[in-house]
Amino acid sequence: AGCGEGAILKVLSEEISLERLAGIDLRQDCLDALRHPDLLLYQGDFLGHAGYYDHIVMNPPYGGRENTAHQFVEHALDLVPKGGLVCALLRLPWFASGEVRHGRASWLRANMPQKIYALERRPSFTGGGTDGTDYGWGVWRKGIHPLCAEFHIARCLEKEIPTTEKTP
Repeated sequence: AGCGEGAILKVLSEEISLERLAGIDLRQDCLDALRHPDLLLYQGDFLGHAGYYDHIVMNPPYGGRENTAHQFVEHALDLVPKGGLVCALLRLPWFASGEVRHGRASWLRANMPQKIYALERRPSFTGGGTDGTDYGWGVWRKGIHPLCAEFHIARCLEKEIPTTEKTP
């Protein structure tokens, strides 16, 4: 959901066959960059999208409509079956400061994620610098309602760079 130019889809496709993946984004130009015969793509608003998905992984928009990220998570939970996962890349304050601005805290108490994986480093969404906000993955399993979420720090692993040097 909100697949943009496909950064998350590309990582998932290394582990999951493209026939099992689908992407949706509002912007057609992003989807045009993703064209692949085995990848199902939808152009449109995720919040108006209907369907049935085993799991949903997303980087929801943070701006625009009021409380859009919350609406994305809530809608994703409606689209997965009991036991299905919803994984959302969110700003860490999203999990703690929603009551004052958006009334989200009461929803979070009733729909607590099972796990939150705070990213060790701030991601760059533009390939350049980053903003001053910390991010993490919220992981919900539909039908499971813990009293509190497990909190983890997710290490950012660098891919090994092949070397031409021979070790002795």
